Amino acid sequence: MRLKYYSRPILLQHYPLYRESDKYCNEPDDAPEEVKQQKFRERWECISKESTLLLLNSLKPRVVFGGHTHHGCHTYHTETQTHEFTIPSFSWRNKNNPSFALVSFTPNNYEVAKCHMPQESTVIFLYTCGLLLVLIYAALVYKPHCRHHQAFKERLEERELRLLHSSLSDYNKQKSP
Repeated sequence: MRLKYYSRPILLQHYPLYRESDKYCNEPDDAPEEVKQQKFRERWECISKESTLLLLNSLKPRVVFGGHTHHGCHTYHTETQTHEFTIPSFSWRNKNNPSFALVSFTPNNYEVAKCHMPQESTVIFLYTCGLLLVLIYAALVYKPHCRHHQAFKERLEERELRLLHSSLSDYNKQKSP
């Protein structure tokens, strides 16, 4: 069976292809500067240099997607003219600014769009502000009601005391000869 159209494969893998570090990554969701300077350990944070060359030269993929580092990166492999996208973590547990990728493929082309989630610190700040506004609103709205309730309670206690006093007076009058 012959294919009507041949398009180079798309390589999806967990680990990124070999690179020394994230030093040359300049994405909005890339690693912090101190992490960028740390060298990757082959077969630990990225696949080995030999495996990378084997994959690139034998498959000649048109694009490569990897992950594992929790940070975004876009790398261009000049020897095979292949773009590699390291997709960052989608979890606030791993990073303050998670994101994900939306990718469109055609037989001869592709398009990658990164979608950034709100930063966890921004969401926490907004929830805190919202809670404070609700508490301030509740205090302002219910404070007059509390005063009214207190005044009503005081009047009720005065009535009860007068009633109790008059009942005691009546009782004492009945007991005295």
